[in-house]
Amino acid sequence: MNRSYSKIRHIQESNLRLEKRMLSEQVNPELEENNPFNFGNGFDDYDFPEEIKERLMSIHDLLDEAMEDPENDPSNYEDMYDFASIIIGDVIHKLNQEFGEEFEEYEDDVEDYLKNNEDEYIFAFHESHSDFDDDEYNF
Repeated sequence: MNRSYSKIRHIQESNLRLEKRMLSEQVNPELEENNPFNFGNGFDDYDFPEEIKERLMSIHDLLDEAMEDPENDPSNYEDMYDFASIIIGDVIHKLNQEFGEEFEEYEDDVEDYLKNNEDEYIFAFHESHSDFDDDEYNF
């Protein structure tokens, strides 16, 4: 029971930090201009085959696996963008292994899709597992 309470508290704290950061980004548009990860429209901008679309709709298993890998300790990266780039690279590599040669044609677009649609998920993990300081990005 104590463990469940800790998880709930951890999630609540992470959500508060994420909300605080999102609010500060709204106040500081320069931060968003420097963000290499931009908001996307899901699959609207991409011509993926159905099997890749289906896999991307359940991509969090690969993202979680990559983020929880001890070699990808969030505190080892300069910032959340470096961390996200490494995680996305790991996921692309695993998708390459999963789909084989047919994936190569879509690799760049899948990377773009992940940057545009899964960035907040990765950022939230980074923030909750590192010494990330929201105030560091306030201008």
